[in-house]
Amino acid sequence: MREPDLAYPALGFWKPLARDGRREGERFRGFASPVDLHQVSQGELARGLLDGSEIVDNAGRRFLVQDVRRVGRKTPMWFQFLLALFGQTDDVVHILELDLVEGPPITFAEVRQRVCAAMDRDADEWLEAELEAAVERGRASEGRGPLEAAKSAVSEAKTVQEMFDGMDAVWPR
Repeated sequence: MREPDLAYPALGFWKPLARDGRREGERFRGFASPVDLHQVSQGELARGLLDGSEIVDNAGRRFLVQDVRRVGRKTPMWFQFLLALFGQTDDVVHILELDLVEGPPITFAEVRQRVCAAMDRDADEWLEAELEAAVERGRASEGRGPLEAAKSAVSEAKTVQEMFDGMDAVWPR
């Protein structure tokens, strides 16, 4: 099956695998380009990053991931060996092919709500990012916290790109 032309950036919604094999609460991940979507780490694959996930592109279309196939590795074999020696195999990067099927329409209000709910679910991770940003700036954040600022930017966004821009304004890459 040929992959449809996605309008990037895109968002992926997925439920990671817990250690007991059950799916945990929904998370999201941004894909700025096709490379981001088709190159993922061993750790992300092990947590089921793309298995059964939904991709929403910048044009507002929803795609369901039907199949994920590893077609290669970006990480050179000699470097994989070094990573294995140091127990860092999660860092091996795989190249993937995906079978995507266009799903039922989704409103952008629903996309915004799901992103904000995922941010709330992983508030500890977002707060850790806030703390790291404050340390880099040499001072604590002023006014409302970056997590709330990011959620506010997401709530006001009209496209996936605007979501990316709003989160980048809070936490520059």
